[in-house]
Formats: sequence, C-alpha cells, structure tokens
Amino acid sequence: MDKIFPIMMMLVIGLNGLWYWVKSTLKQNGYEVSWFWNHVKDIPNMWKLAKNTNNPTLRTRYFLMAVGLPIGTIIFIASFFIIVPSLMQSDPCENARYFKQSEWSGIVVKKYRDTPNHNYKTIEIQYDNKIEKIQNWVIFQNGNFELIEIGDLISKRTGENNVRLYKNGSETFLEVDYGCNE
Repeated sequence: MDKIFPIMMMLVIGLNGLWYWVKSTLKQNGYEVSWFWNHVKDIPNMWKLAKNTNNPTLRTRYFLMAVGLPIGTIIFIASFFIIVPSLMQSDPCENARYFKQSEWSGIVVKKYRDTPNHNYKTIEIQYDNKIEKIQNWVIFQNGNFELIEIGDLISKRTGENNVRLYKNGSETFLEVDYGCNE
C-alpha cells in the first residue's frame, strides 16, 4: 500500500492538471468552458481545436491532450478498481496476531445486533465500571454468539487465540479462527 498511494495521487494530480490545461487552452481559444461540469464536452472541443490549428507543433500538442485525457481517465479508473479492492483484503494472520495481543474480561451486560452498523452481532461487557463494546465477527461465528447470554463472564487473555466463557460455574472455550495457518 505504501507504494500504491503515491501512484494513485500522481494519477489524480496529473489528470486534474491535464484537465485544467485542456480547459484553459479551450478558453484561450474562444471555446465555452465550464470549470465544474461538462468535462466530456471538452474532449471533442479539443479535437476540433486540433483539427483547426495550422501550427503543426500546437496541433500535435492538442491531439496529445485530447487523447491523453480519456486514456489517463481510463487508466485511473481501471487501476482504482484493480488496486483498491486488493488493499481492502486484510491478512488473516495479521488480524490473528492483533487479536492474540488483546486482553479483556467482563460481565456481559448487553447482547444485540447493531442494526445501524451493518447488523453486527454485538456484546457489551462491563469491567472496572467501564463498558466495552465487542463486535468481532470472528469471535461470534460457529454459534458462539448464541452461547453467550447476559450475565455471563467472558474473558480474552493476552497470548491466547480463544475466548473463555464462564456460565453456571463451568468454563467453555470459544474457538476463534481467523484462518491463519502460521
């Protein structure tokens, strides 16, 4: 991701700069220009300007501008839809390591589906007069959410991948599997 962000920013800045250059050139040559909309109209106007220009250097420049804008836009859109989804894919082992480092313990005071927030299965635990909301879908898979009830004691110790559930004097291990094979 560290290498991709600067590339995406250069594409955005480059396309905006090219678009400004196109609009400025069209305006200087008497074409009606709207700075905030009608961008698609600028490309055929650029073609017309290039065709009607007698200076070969300017004609080449205008043709390159007219061609560069749609090609640059297509490259940006394609790279956006190729790169961004891959950035959203998280490493299950990294998530498992992060989970392994966490620690919490408390009594379940609320259990619900957070409907405004994608209907996430949610529990709230109380410890040291604080309430902590837990919305970890990995913890709640495999029927674990259904096992948890209000009043149960639940804890996660540092260095462990499982969650301990204490109810009616017995301890149950809730398996948490992030899909990491390390």
